[in-house]
Amino acid sequence: MVKGFFVNGSKEFMKLYNSLDSKSPLKRDVDNAIDTLKRNPLSGEKIQKQLWPEKYVKRHQVNNLFRYRLAGGYRLIYTIVAKSNNTTSVILDALDHGEYDNVFGYDTS
Repeated sequence: MVKGFFVNGSKEFMKLYNSLDSKSPLKRDVDNAIDTLKRNPLSGEKIQKQLWPEKYVKRHQVNNLFRYRLAGGYRLIYTIVAKSNNTTSVILDALDHGEYDNVFGYDTS
């Protein structure tokens, strides 16, 4: 069995990712983040449990949640799934600053 770190994306994330132009700065940033997460799944910042949006808890049954900051105020939201032979970072979302504030319930007024 191969041991290692892997990165996958949720259906929602993959829809966004596949819509990005291959030359866009966001696509390059996401690709760089994926490479980093393949080397170290703990590269992002752990999000405190009391801040987890219900949409991630209910839809993806997360028991951990991280954010990885990208240029331009974007953030990847991901969870880490560990199995006996590998560790997989599952990217759940890519959000701009406004979307992030909305999803996490921060007051933007």
